[in-house]
Amino acid sequence: MQIESEPRGRRAFLAAAIGAGLASAIAAVRPPESVRAADPNDVVLGAANVSATTTVITNSQAEATTAFRAVNTGTGVALEATAASSPAVQATSANHVGVLGTSTLREGVVGETASGSRAGVVGSSPQGTGVMGASANPAPNAKARVGVFGYAVQGEDSIGVFGESGQGTGVHGKSPNGTGTFGQGSTGVHGDGITGVLGSSNIGAGVEGASVNSVGVYGHSDERIGVVGSGPVAGVSATSEEVGVFATSLASQTHPALIGNGKFAGPGVAGFSGTGKDETNQLPSVPDRTGVYGYAAQSSAAAGVVGETTVGTGVVAKATSGTAVKATSTTGFALSASGRIKLEKAAGVATITAGTNNVLLAPGIDITGTSSVIATLNGSAGGTTTVQRVQIYTASNQIRIWLTANTTADVKVAWLVIG
Repeated sequence: MQIESEPRGRRAFLAAAIGAGLASAIAAVRPPESVRAADPNDVVLGAANVSATTTVITNSQAEATTAFRAVNTGTGVALEATAASSPAVQATSANHVGVLGTSTLREGVVGETASGSRAGVVGSSPQGTGVMGASANPAPNAKARVGVFGYAVQGEDSIGVFGESGQGTGVHGKSPNGTGTFGQGSTGVHGDGITGVLGSSNIGAGVEGASVNSVGVYGHSDERIGVVGSGPVAGVSATSEEVGVFATSLASQTHPALIGNGKFAGPGVAGFSGTGKDETNQLPSVPDRTGVYGYAAQSSAAAGVVGETTVGTGVVAKATSGTAVKATSTTGFALSASGRIKLEKAAGVATITAGTNNVLLAPGIDITGTSSVIATLNGSAGGTTTVQRVQIYTASNQIRIWLTANTTADVKVAWLVIG
C-alpha cells in the first residue's frame, strides 16, 4: 500500500522553524562580527564633543586603579583643560593629595600667569601651611599658620627657602603690626653680600634679632658693611641676656667694627643702661649733634660711658678748635681722677740756671689774653727767693717765669697753663 507524504506546506514550515532556532543558539554563544551601531551620546575620538551637562567616569574597583588616563607619546600635551571664569582643573581627594605632579627631568608642577598682580602658584590653608617646599624624602609635617614653609636637611649648605633677584630683593618680608622677617637658630639672621643685612622701618626698629644662646643678628661682608639699619626710632635694636650688639671688623685699621650715623642732627650711637625702657617706649632725651651718647642712672656707681685698656688709652678726645673734653656737674664733681694727671704742653717743669732770675718757655699751645699760669719752685733758689710773677706773650705763645732774685743754684720750677 502506498503511503502518501505529508502536504508540502507543512514540511516547509517545520524546517524553517528548526533553522531559525539553531541560528539563534549559535548567535548567543558567538561574539558579534561587527561593531554595534553608534550611540549619539558617546564620546567621539578625534572630534569636538559638546555637552550641556557634566560627564562622569566612575571606577568602582577596590584596587588602586586609575579611573581615567590620557597618554601622549609625542611632544604635545596629554591633558588640556580650559575654563572661562572658573578653575580649569579642580581635583579633590578625601585622604590624599589633591593634585600630584611628577617629572623625571623637569619640574613636577609649574604655575604661570600673565597678570602683573596675580600669582603663578597659590597655596591656601585656614590653619596649616599655604605652600610647602621640601628637599627631603619623606617630607616633614606642615606647620600651623604658616604661609610658606621650606625644608631641607641634607647638610650645612642646605637652604629651606632661597630667594634670588638680579637687581631687586631676593626675599622680602612685610608685616604691618608684627615682624616682617624672623630668623631663629644658632644664627637668627645671616646676611652676606655688599650689604649683609639691610633693615628699614618708619615707626620701629630697622633690624631686630633675638637669640637665647647665640647671635641675634649676624652680618658679614668682605668689602662693605655687615649690618645696616635705618629707622626713625632705632636703626638696629638688639636684646640679649649677654651682649646686645657685637661687631667685628676684619678690615684694615681705618675701618671700624661698628658705625652709628645720625644723618641729620640726631646722635650717631646712644647707649642706655637701667632706664627700664626699650625702643618701643619713651627713652631719655638725647642731645642732638652727638656722635656717641651714654646714659646710666642706677646708682652713684653707674657710668654713662666707660673706656678701658690695660696698656693704652681708655678714652681719647680730640678737637681742632673746640673743646676736646667738657665735664659738667650740678652738685658733684665735674672731674674726678684716681692716679697721676698728665698735661702735655699745658704743664711742665723748667730749669732756672744759677745766677739768673727768669726762664722763657714756649709750651706749644695757644696762649691768649685769658690764659692763666700757675708756677711754683721745685727746690730752693737760695734764701727767701721765690716766684715773683709770670709774664705772658700772646703774640709768640710764650711765657716767662720771674723770681724775686737771682737763684744761687740751678732750680726747677713747675708750671701749668689754664684757660
